[in-house]
Amino acid sequence: MSIWSKSVEAAQHNQAEGMHTLDKLFAVTQPGAVYSQPVHANGQTVITLSEVTVGMGFGYGIGEGAPPTEQENNPAASEQNAPAGGGGGGGGGGGFSAGRPVAIVTVNADGVTVKPVVDVTKLSIAFFTTFGAMALMLARMSRASR
Repeated sequence: MSIWSKSVEAAQHNQAEGMHTLDKLFAVTQPGAVYSQPVHANGQTVITLSEVTVGMGFGYGIGEGAPPTEQENNPAASEQNAPAGGGGGGGGGGGFSAGRPVAIVTVNADGVTVKPVVDVTKLSIAFFTTFGAMALMLARMSRASR
């Protein structure tokens, strides 16, 4: 089996694994991942709404070629000492998926109520990041005006 055939076979195997991972990531984006199963209790129905984020990337490559021979580097060298050509291939990738609740829908005799789920940690991080950026800019502006 030639180096080229081995490289193509390895790339096909890597592509199959990548497609399997891709299928698993797309399974997360089904409606059941966004809307929970309704829960019925005491004359009320509660449904959780979620935000689902998916990211992915992958790539593959194969190649074949010969490195520079000693004759190219040193014309006096014989071709018998030249290194053998080679080839190879590979692939890689990764992905992630995340979900978080964003609202709770309650259905009862009084009607439908939608209450947002407030993520205090996310708000705190946004506040301190904004505050820090503003403090740095004010410090730079005060140094620039001197």
